Amino acid sequence: QWRQEHCTGQRPKPSVPGPL
Repeated sequence: QWRQEHCTGQRPKPSVPGPL
């Protein structure tokens, strides 16, 4: 839940290339 939101808002690691 919080992970997706955080990933979608920022780009912490190349493990989840979404909004990139």
